[in-house]
Amino acid sequence: SPSSEDFFQQYEHVSEFSMKSLKHILTLCGILLCLLSLYFFDPRVSSYYPPCPFYYSTGLYCPGCGSLRAVSSLLHGDIIAALSYNALSITLLVLLSCISLNNYLRLLILRSPKLPWIMLVVILLFWITRNVDMYPFGFFAPS
Repeated sequence: SPSSEDFFQQYEHVSEFSMKSLKHILTLCGILLCLLSLYFFDPRVSSYYPPCPFYYSTGLYCPGCGSLRAVSSLLHGDIIAALSYNALSITLLVLLSCISLNNYLRLLILRSPKLPWIMLVVILLFWITRNVDMYPFGFFAPS
């Protein structure tokens, strides 16, 4: 029977970068699957999700109670309801998303010095087109 060393030697040609990329892709797929689940199976009415074990056993709210309902509400665009279910989880979600986006953009900029210029062009085009009073550009204007 093959040993664990044989198994790992078989994959020595796979670079560390591609393994990191695979981990990131699998992580993003997992997050997307969870978000899709929260979008299509509303925790307020679905028995798909188990109750909070802490609340179930003590009758007290834990720091995470309401997080599923909050994220589901946020996915449906109801920010006020999301904050009412669990303001801490939504605040942390926004903060962590900003930090992750910042780190990702920093990596992109380091790899591509043209990215800031591309972003500037996109912003300028958005600025111009949102002021054009003609279909389909009217959708860019604030309503």
